[in-house]
Amino acid sequence: MTRPSRATGLQRRAADAPWAGKAPDRGGQQDLKKLAILRSAAALFREHGYESTRLDDIAQALNVTKPTLYYYVKNKEDILVEIQQTGFDEIMEELIDLGKGANSGADILRRVIARYVNWVTGEFGVCIPRQFLITLTPENLARLRKARRTIERKIRETIARGIEDRSLRPCEPWIVASAILGALNWMAFWYQAGPNRRSAAELGNAYFELFIDGIGARLTRPRASRIRASGGASPAATRQAAAKLAAAGKPVAATLRTAPTRRVGTAARVGKAGGAA
Repeated sequence: MTRPSRATGLQRRAADAPWAGKAPDRGGQQDLKKLAILRSAAALFREHGYESTRLDDIAQALNVTKPTLYYYVKNKEDILVEIQQTGFDEIMEELIDLGKGANSGADILRRVIARYVNWVTGEFGVCIPRQFLITLTPENLARLRKARRTIERKIRETIARGIEDRSLRPCEPWIVASAILGALNWMAFWYQAGPNRRSAAELGNAYFELFIDGIGARLTRPRASRIRASGGASPAATRQAAAKLAAAGKPVAATLRTAPTRRVGTAARVGKAGGAA
């Protein structure tokens, strides 16, 4: 079977273009048309690669002239950066909105991971790996770095909130936030939707469960009374101290240390007999 030529594909897109045959206007229509440019560009970047896609191709896909594009974007790099910024803005809005309510830190984190996965595996997510493969201007690079740091800071704050409300275990928020973003961003390199494949929503839930529960087997923990008898801090005191340090951005590992439990009863006798206690 012969594959359709590049020109044929562009003509097919032009037939369904959101503003085919229309001149630029203002207000809400201007925002919609800029979004149409970003969507068409993202599809072409995915199909042909960023370097091989020309502004002429994007204009032809939208059935407009190349000068029309300059009414909305500066150049091809500007389109790539706007695509990423759009995703960052949407995720920040969700983080801010969820943070205003009475949601637990864990619940906010679950929803944000789901939202991020939808974005990174969607039509715009493909542009994340493209950004790593090209050299951006210092201005655009600084803009994206600022957006990424803002997202990461909000996720750290969400994790600290979860530690404080006890929906998350004590941990170091900056380490967990970096691991989450690294794992989710990497999906743009390998994820492909299709039959017999897990959906983005399913993968989002799987990632959340992985980060919350880990993959280690659950070991029987000593009773709290036994920990306190041995001189260790109570679980409540440990959680409160960890939450305060996490909110201040300080390491919390030290708060998790407790004195070893004493061997009592049968366990102590087994130890004296040479067995493992």
